[in-house]
Amino acid sequence: MEGAIRPRAEVPGRPRGRRRPVPRSRTAILETVEELLRVRRLDELTVAEIVEAAGVSRATFYTHFDSKFSVVAALVRDIVNGVYENWRRWFEGDEPADEPTLRRYTDESVRRWHDHPALLAATVEGWHTDPEIHDLWQRTLDNFSAALAARIERDRAAGRQPADDMDALALATGLCWMAERALYIAASSPESVLGSEEALATTWAAIWARAMRPGPSGG
Repeated sequence: MEGAIRPRAEVPGRPRGRRRPVPRSRTAILETVEELLRVRRLDELTVAEIVEAAGVSRATFYTHFDSKFSVVAALVRDIVNGVYENWRRWFEGDEPADEPTLRRYTDESVRRWHDHPALLAATVEGWHTDPEIHDLWQRTLDNFSAALAARIERDRAAGRQPADDMDALALATGLCWMAERALYIAASSPESVLGSEEALATTWAAIWARAMRPGPSGG
């Protein structure tokens, strides 16, 4: 699945000689890279294509970013911060770990990523090749895993979940990486059974609820 190839297409561009003012150049680069990722794999994309399409100079590009991977990392950082803030209330609160409750959170997370499928695919693929993307994505999954593990341990201590010999962090890490893989499959293969927002959010919520509180409906 990680070798999925998106079709090549003409790279959007602006007339030569027209350069954006520096205050707008960073935003232009960010927007352009996400646009280009819809028609280029990250490993195919070049800085030359980016600066031409964004209407900025190469020097301006390197004023803001070290590489094309740095641009992707900046885009992803904004999204994952929003996704984490969405989950923070559940991680730190006492709402139940049942499917209907978790579905509200998975719905919002899937919606956010569904708007950026090419960026998600580029991030997962870049995780294997670029240290900056690798560190950002690893740290993101580690943070989610730690927060989920803390919630599991708190629920076990309060009797809201059955006592379990399985290490909470190991369980949380597995659940978070499974969710990441499901998001990637949906982004890179829209025709898959997880391709719709509803199917993905429902499956994600069900897996987490049933893993944390065994039962046919997560209750």
